[in-house]
Amino acid sequence: MIKIKSKNLNTFYFDVHGCGIEIYANDNFFNYFKRPFKNFQNNTISNISIKILPYTGKEVLPIRIKGSYAGFKLSVTQIEGREVISIFYNYNLQKEDIGYLAEFTRFLLNWSDKCQIHSSAVTKGKKGFIFAGRGNVGKTTIVIYLMEKGYSIVNDDWVIITEKGEVYSSPQPLRVYDYNLAYNYRLCNKIFGLRAPLMYVYTKARVKFRESIIPLIPNRLLRYALDKLLSRCIKYINHKCVKGQIESVFWLNRSKTKSIEIFPISEREIIDRMIANFKYEFSDFFKQYYQIAPEEGKISYLENIEAHMTRVLQSAFSGVPCFNVLIPYHTSSEKLCETIEKKLQIL
Repeated sequence: MIKIKSKNLNTFYFDVHGCGIEIYANDNFFNYFKRPFKNFQNNTISNISIKILPYTGKEVLPIRIKGSYAGFKLSVTQIEGREVISIFYNYNLQKEDIGYLAEFTRFLLNWSDKCQIHSSAVTKGKKGFIFAGRGNVGKTTIVIYLMEKGYSIVNDDWVIITEKGEVYSSPQPLRVYDYNLAYNYRLCNKIFGLRAPLMYVYTKARVKFRESIIPLIPNRLLRYALDKLLSRCIKYINHKCVKGQIESVFWLNRSKTKSIEIFPISEREIIDRMIANFKYEFSDFFKQYYQIAPEEGKISYLENIEAHMTRVLQSAFSGVPCFNVLIPYHTSSEKLCETIEKKLQIL
């Protein structure tokens, strides 16, 4: 349990591309919270959009994760024509609570000219390339491969898009999974050094077990539990914030095709998929928000999120080539990455 006492509290600031965050907490709290936001720390910010404050009352606040007695509460106010979201937290927090609060804060990030999408992205020079899709389609694998080919990673899971067609890093470190390491010994060696041979064998065994053994388990709940356990991130890597002008956008799909197929897709279709994916990935947070929004005041940004994302993405992707990528289920990581790299060289 992390004790957030009423004394020894400090004020910390983050600036996420114009969305200012103010946190009033002690160092214990801040050390857990800053992992995703590390690259955006600032000394002072005048344009605060989100405030995170301790709650001085005795009752347990309404937003809680399973098994936790600590909670959070939202409040919305207007300050100088701006909508400011305040998140109040109970003093007694566990590590999981702080991690959840950090994710909830990322969900609430808001801008008039930007939006978040669930995608990976790289840059080469000033050119930016986006790879969108559901989980486990190869987004992280592709950006790690391209990093070794001279590209710079924007992010592997979430990026921020501007009306002007720019792609920015989002507040989240690069997350490396077993399947990223199992097929890339150089990456394994770079991360683990002398332990690389052991980690390489270990991650490969995990991947083989998940691919070959788990599907044979008759109990659906046990299959699900084991798959979730083995799908956890193995390593977090902080990287520098970079940005680029969007040159092309790819939507990745697993399919029953016999070979990898890449063909044009309409701007409207890829935008609809991105919005649906955003809602799916943040579905738990939307549930929490709508449970308490009527009492605490509605957040206009979230109430109009679909229209906002549509407007920003239509402006950002105007004239940008968009592609659908069909990936056979048993395609190797090397084959997928080589195909994508060849496509980028043509563009």
